[in-house]
Amino acid sequence: MGVTQYNDFYTEAEMQEIERAADSTDQEARAGGYSDVPLTHQSSMKGARVSRTKFFFSARYLWTKEQMDEPDSALAEGS
Repeated sequence: MGVTQYNDFYTEAEMQEIERAADSTDQEARAGGYSDVPLTHQSSMKGARVSRTKFFFSARYLWTKEQMDEPDSALAEGS
């Protein structure tokens, strides 16, 4: 086990474009742009503020026993 770190893998311009695309996706989701698909999971509430939103785009990961025991846990679009 370990971590491999790649320094300067993306240029500054590439990082700015990735961040812009992520912000745009977040804004569109908050405006209801993806309401027709099971897409997001918000967690880590701090007061009234959401500190993390995960986007799954028809795929997801499970990590708790309760999630793995759900009947649709083997389906990518399960909720």
